[in-house]
Amino acid sequence: MRNDVSDWECINDKTIVYKNAGLSASERSMYPTAYTFDVYEKGAKDVAISVVNGMNSSVFAYGQTSSGKTYTMTGITEYAIADIYEYIEKAPERDFVLKFSAMEIYNESVRDLLSLD
Repeated sequence: MRNDVSDWECINDKTIVYKNAGLSASERSMYPTAYTFDVYEKGAKDVAISVVNGMNSSVFAYGQTSSGKTYTMTGITEYAIADIYEYIEKAPERDFVLKFSAMEIYNESVRDLLSLD
């Protein structure tokens, strides 16, 4: 049995609490002029690459309307997929199964961004 520790705790159906006191918000904050590559390298690359070691991972953007979330997430997705496939190419002795989803939550509505509907 694994004894994984989560930094997140679901309190109820509307509240999730982040419990990692060792990480301050400023460690993951970016200037508005930051390049998408820098945002990926500092804030998402380790999470994205963790999937090749069997981890489930999520990257999400939060912020006000027109703050650049969609633009940034498009770039992060491209960098993540490139890094993941580069890793897979370097490990031909391993088998991988990748599953990917992209969701938008807006005004308490969830939309599947990969759906053809």
